[in-house]
Amino acid sequence: ATFDDLGLAAENRNGVLTSLMAGRNYRDPETNGVFSEAPTAGLATHQGFKVNDRVKDANDNGIDDEWEQTHFGRLLAAGEEFADADADGLNNLYEFLSATDPNDAAFGPNGDFDGDLLTNYYEQLYGTDPTVADTDDDGVKDGEEVANGRDPLSSDDNIVNHYLRMPAARTVRYPGSDLVINGNFSVSFWARVSNTNLGSTAAVLLERSADISGSQFKVELTADGKVIFTVGTTSVTSAAVVEHPELTYTWFRVQASLAGNALSLTVSDDALGNDVYTDHVFTTPYNAGSIPASTGKDVVIGNSGNGIRFGLDDLTLTVAGTQLVSSDFDDLGATFENKAGALISLMTGMTYRDPESAGTPSVANVGGSGTVADPFKHVWFILNDRVDDANSNGIVDTWEQDNFGRLLAAGEEFADEDADGLNNLYEFLSQTDPKDATVG
Repeated sequence: ATFDDLGLAAENRNGVLTSLMAGRNYRDPETNGVFSEAPTAGLATHQGFKVNDRVKDANDNGIDDEWEQTHFGRLLAAGEEFADADADGLNNLYEFLSATDPNDAAFGPNGDFDGDLLTNYYEQLYGTDPTVADTDDDGVKDGEEVANGRDPLSSDDNIVNHYLRMPAARTVRYPGSDLVINGNFSVSFWARVSNTNLGSTAAVLLERSADISGSQFKVELTADGKVIFTVGTTSVTSAAVVEHPELTYTWFRVQASLAGNALSLTVSDDALGNDVYTDHVFTTPYNAGSIPASTGKDVVIGNSGNGIRFGLDDLTLTVAGTQLVSSDFDDLGATFENKAGALISLMTGMTYRDPESAGTPSVANVGGSGTVADPFKHVWFILNDRVDDANSNGIVDTWEQDNFGRLLAAGEEFADEDADGLNNLYEFLSQTDPKDATVG
């Protein structure tokens, strides 16, 4: 019994089906729950049925029940959230989200509840959230995105490659409430450690706690520069990561998996400093009958006990062939998008990534003004130095920084900064000054 059936008795939804005409079934009323109190005369619904105050949205339409009762004297029927009671162009759902009166056409569509320079009406047209200035959390306000021809529901407009730089003793948490790992799975990511710390200081890179004790799985760096992948009480350990011979830091790739009765760990490093990464594979038997349960536990980057800073990029967690966590850290904004997270929508067919699936930093520290040129960006987003062309425009990043003090925006490689007829890409290829029209 859900007690949503109404009427004069409480339907038993597992009660026997009966019929008067062949194939025309209904629930046998003799299986229903019967109220001890007689119904009030004249009522078609027993007074024992009440609108549920255990939930704010009993009809599951995205609008608080109290608001519906205040403005309509009842709960809205299915689909009525998209109706426009005052015919002002703003539907009832967006009137609620924008905190306007659904029965007053004088105000509503032209307001800008979240101050993102996109009116409430245009928020509805683009399917963006009128309560959040940056719906897709890509660092650029919704109005700014629309004005610049970007998609306000997707972070894919950001093309500059970044990585996540984790300070000592800090964490990023991906929610694990719906994450079930009870068999084969794999994790992979790139890690960046300074040569000073590689081989001298230990750190937990990635972990998910178990229900009873220890970890369901953990990837850590040891004080002697080795990588350990642990599932329950079984571990496989790599050889020491070789530090980059020319740089002051070292990038290496970690690929770890449980498949059947074996743990596998692949660590790839660039020992010669020639951008060629060599795989080193390590395996060990996994003899436990199952993996430790972890009910609702988060997947955590970093650890409060870490004493060093490290970088991480291109994180994936795959369970039974399906990616459940995927972050490339190019999205910018206040959190770290999980590109494998659920898609949600306010308007039919206009989906965006559920912000509740994103990785949340243990410290909120966001700069920027929310424009394309100066996006909102958590300070842990760092331009990627594992690649030399982070914005993939054919121009080495250091040349862009030397000549422009920044990375060029999409398409700007074809602009002609000094108006000499040679675009920025060809200035780079020709090794001429993009701001000096006398040469080039």
